[in-house]
Amino acid sequence: MSWRLSQIRMSVRPKTLVILRRVPAVVISLIKEWIGVIGLRREVTHLKAKRYDELSITASGLRRALKTQRRAYADLLEQLQSREAEIDRLKKALADREASQESAAGGDHVILFRRFRSMLTQLPTLESEVNNGASIQAGDVLSILSPLDEWLEESGIVSIGQVGEETSFDPTLHRAVGRGARSVVMGDRVNVKYVGYRLDSEILTKAQVTLASNIEPH
Repeated sequence: MSWRLSQIRMSVRPKTLVILRRVPAVVISLIKEWIGVIGLRREVTHLKAKRYDELSITASGLRRALKTQRRAYADLLEQLQSREAEIDRLKKALADREASQESAAGGDHVILFRRFRSMLTQLPTLESEVNNGASIQAGDVLSILSPLDEWLEESGIVSIGQVGEETSFDPTLHRAVGRGARSVVMGDRVNVKYVGYRLDSEILTKAQVTLASNIEPH
């Protein structure tokens, strides 16, 4: 504050200094205090302006950061909505596929039933007659079951071996049963008891074989 008073004194004319010397000390003291208050107000104003600039810069940075965060949030929300839409689409596609498969399976069942309708309607009657003591010829039974042979042939399913056939044991095609079954090894002579079935290279069921009657168990 003293340096400000010095500047004021230097800027005051000599005549003014003479007048000021005649002013009572109390007034001079009040003038000094008033000048000091003005200086303080200027400093406060300067500090406020500086502080305002700093706050303005900080607020601007915060606004930019907030804008960036909002943009990132909007992008994430858009991605989430897109994912949910894709999930809904996949769920619908899966439901449609399952419905289509069920419909196709239902159609296949109807087709299969129609294919074996005569057999399915005759077998219960045949069973009832057998239970009542009727004599049934094997040829009659085979005649009823003939649609099965036709279906197997059309489906490409072929039998593995023939009943009673003697062949070499192959564990990929045969399953040994009966006497000495555990000791049967690759190449042993066996007889086919129950045929197996295969579809191309896939074995649906192995043929059941027994050790040939002229072969002793190992």
